[in-house]
Amino acid sequence: MSKGRVNIPEWFELDELSVINTIVSKENETYGTLIASDNFEQNKPYKPTVRLYLIRLNNNLFEIEKEIGSFSFETKIEATEFSTNFPHYSAVDLVHNIHNKQVKMAL
Repeated sequence: MSKGRVNIPEWFELDELSVINTIVSKENETYGTLIASDNFEQNKPYKPTVRLYLIRLNNNLFEIEKEIGSFSFETKIEATEFSTNFPHYSAVDLVHNIHNKQVKMAL
């Protein structure tokens, strides 16, 4: 996994999103994932959210293709922990982690 340069669109900044990390696929270096923070400082009336975007290489610069998921957390610490660990999750780990967080939030 390596970082890549991403063309950040105007709407991204207008929505007050911040890039946490970019991950480029080892198998196909023309695709990757951008991890963004939304409301980590909790200035808005909703929980801290991690947003995942599919990115694709276009003329040596990655472009955001589409949002592929978003995950809300109770605290900035939980959201940051998820963001930090995301590149290391297998698909199964990711599903289990999300399920465990949802169960905790429901209780």
